[in-house]
Amino acid sequence: MTVEKGEVYFEVHHDASRPFVVTAQGHRVVDLGTQFSLRVDKADVKVALLEGRVRFDPYAQTNTKPEVLTSGDVLVASTDRVSVNKEPLQELLASLAWRGGMLEFHNTSLAEAVAEFNRYNQTKIVLEDPRARAETINGMLPINDLAEFAHVAKNLFGLRAENHGDEIVLTR
Repeated sequence: MTVEKGEVYFEVHHDASRPFVVTAQGHRVVDLGTQFSLRVDKADVKVALLEGRVRFDPYAQTNTKPEVLTSGDVLVASTDRVSVNKEPLQELLASLAWRGGMLEFHNTSLAEAVAEFNRYNQTKIVLEDPRARAETINGMLPINDLAEFAHVAKNLFGLRAENHGDEIVLTR
């Protein structure tokens, strides 16, 4: 299977005779019996492992070695580097709220929250106030409810929302 963009979630029963392999931007993820998500953003591939193990084989042109990931590992790879960090299971589960039509934020900058909403919606949110970019947000919001996001931005951060057809512009 090849993933060119977006995010997918897999629950795989390991079968050594028929390994499940996902390719993204030249990198390979080989199932070793697991639950994991894979996200492709621009030049980065992110693999988050909820349960089990996967082997990550980096793009052939990198000087990095394959990695075996275990539960809680989050790997981010570009064409020239790979990093692995541990994250609490609670955070990994929160990052999968999109499967239920929600986005969950924990101390997330408003700029990052806007970017997440923009991934899922044709109407884009534009955050024009540079000071508001670093404000943090906590909570869950429906993935396609831009009016609710604008309402939260107004009530929590004192921002105004102006609808410009294919954009909702947030200003002070």
